Amino acid sequence: MPWQPITEENLLTLLAEELAQLPADLREQYESADQPPYRVPCERGLGTEAVFLVFRSDDRFVIYDDVEEEFAVAMADNVRDGAVTAWVLAGSLEWAMKAAVFS
Repeated sequence: MPWQPITEENLLTLLAEELAQLPADLREQYESADQPPYRVPCERGLGTEAVFLVFRSDDRFVIYDDVEEEFAVAMADNVRDGAVTAWVLAGSLEWAMKAAVFS
């Protein structure tokens, strides 16, 4: 079956599973941000696609890379013309949030 981008419905299901596994302090930070996931453009070398931004902490963003099927962290410095141009894969939402919040 060819690759398909993650749907918002599937992302919300994944987020619910990941949030259930977060330590209480991170879950509180996520919930207090009160920011629903939304699509942002990203550059992958072959053109512009969209990924979901799921959390923001100052100049750091947590996105879901649906090609790699991992959460990732991007810095504001890596946003050009409104598109995310570089990010670091972190695996779970927990590790991505730790990198975004505590780095």
